[in-house]
Amino acid sequence: MKHIASVAGTMLPIDAPPARPIPARQRRRAIQWREQLERQAGSAMAGAETPAARDSVEAAYRVEVERGPDFTKVRRNSGTETPIACRDRNKLNVVLVYLQRLERESWQKDKAVAEHESRRITRTIGRCVRPVLVALCGLARRFDRVYPSLERIASLALCSRRTAVAALATLTELGLVVVHRR
Repeated sequence: MKHIASVAGTMLPIDAPPARPIPARQRRRAIQWREQLERQAGSAMAGAETPAARDSVEAAYRVEVERGPDFTKVRRNSGTETPIACRDRNKLNVVLVYLQRLERESWQKDKAVAEHESRRITRTIGRCVRPVLVALCGLARRFDRVYPSLERIASLALCSRRTAVAALATLTELGLVVVHRR
């Protein structure tokens, strides 16, 4: 049996996939993006003092129009490569033991300072940092890539979302966790 396109010739575009309709929300966002780009280019053209500056603004405008809008949910300066979680149990246990040692040492220093200044002890490393790290290690043991939401981390660590954010900030400062923004 011959292929239909070879029999009919090039008159029928049978091999082309059907065009997907563009959703209304995406069309509106594209229009808003274009209007914002035109406003920015117009204000930059009005502020340009020399013809060379106007030409450079116009060239940058053309480049942005050719590139088109990017509606993927990727933030600026975020990495495009997908991080791979460590699935080695021994390495994950080493990280947990290291955090436990840091907690113990910082607690002793905090306690000594508090006793010296006769005030209440404030912890350098919060109480929920360890449960958040344990939750992330548990997810890393099960999956190759770990993309939990803040709500999921908070539910696994049995803390609030705000506390999970603070714990992640502490873990990134300590260098135990790398946060990739999506």
